[in-house]
Amino acid sequence: MASSRRTLGVWRRRVAVAVMAMVFMVLGYTGVAVMRSPYYLPYSEGVAGAAGGAAPARRGSDTQGEAALVAEEARATTSLHEDRHAAPLVVLVLSSMPRGGSTLLVELLSTIQESVVLFEPLWFIEKIKCFEDEACLTTYLADVFSCSFKEDFETWLKGKGLFFHYFNEQARHCLAEKNEAKATCLKDMNLRALCAAAPVVLVKVIRARLALLHNMLEDTLINLKVIHLTRDPRGSLNSIVRFGWNSDPQSRCGDLEDDLKTFEKVRQVFPSRVMQVRYEQLCLAPEATTRDIFSFLYANATLPGPVSGFLAQHMLSGVKKKGNMSTFKNSTQEFQAWRLKISENQLKVIEKEPTCQWSIKHMGHALFGSLAAANNLSLPLIINT
Repeated sequence: MASSRRTLGVWRRRVAVAVMAMVFMVLGYTGVAVMRSPYYLPYSEGVAGAAGGAAPARRGSDTQGEAALVAEEARATTSLHEDRHAAPLVVLVLSSMPRGGSTLLVELLSTIQESVVLFEPLWFIEKIKCFEDEACLTTYLADVFSCSFKEDFETWLKGKGLFFHYFNEQARHCLAEKNEAKATCLKDMNLRALCAAAPVVLVKVIRARLALLHNMLEDTLINLKVIHLTRDPRGSLNSIVRFGWNSDPQSRCGDLEDDLKTFEKVRQVFPSRVMQVRYEQLCLAPEATTRDIFSFLYANATLPGPVSGFLAQHMLSGVKKKGNMSTFKNSTQEFQAWRLKISENQLKVIEKEPTCQWSIKHMGHALFGSLAAANNLSLPLIINT
């Protein structure tokens, strides 16, 4: 039944694509938006509204612009995409746990010129039925990836200042305004149009599992690449518990284990569309790891000036700024700072949990067995790369 529904959904989306493509050629994005709006029910209506509404439109071709293949830093800094009508490159940063470094990585990649960031879009639907329905959730994510999200999502994002701050420079400017000027500035921002016009759309997600994305990676109408970000669960859980969030090792490490196993399967099928990045490696070798990421995204390891500048300022300067969301870190120390903060009880509970044990070993990290061993920084965390 679910398979039939997904097949029907794909067929309906493909028909919508053909229609919207013709409308786009004649009327542009405004025409598409006007045509779609009467049929687009809000996500808040749940499964029926999200899965039964109009199918998400796709734009353009899958072809990336030639500038992304040029190895000259000046051109990379100016623009990584020359074809402004091509479908944007959608870069999904998926972290298996909160407090895994995804904000740092997204903020780093957001220095790519003219990129936009959709920060934690699943937050919007996590408390309605759509979040628990695979077909509805897939449709919702397809809307996000194709910049054809609904008006209620756009309204929510503009009102979520902490998340909207990451969208782009214009968003930060609007949020800095006061009262009526702020309201007018936000009202004038057409997020769907800005998203559709961007060369790169960055999406940060910690509320979805990697297995959900298999069908989307098969969809040639979405120019999607996935970066699966991992971190030692002891570091993530030590941070999570300080926020009062769910810090149950079994459920948290269960998600991590599922994603790690799924990644091994998915990369066999989509080797050019998925990449795994370890937070620890990003901290220890930020420039080399970032070059690897750019090679994956663009087949071009040259780092644009703003990207190199971010690395120098946020990760290589040795400066650390306070704040839960701060990305100014002394990165060579930050990756294992949890070893000096974790309690003995939490360390033992995590290391005794089978899913955590498996994940830690899979990452090539050491199991310490005692707080004294964890605190002893002469003992390496990473024992097998």
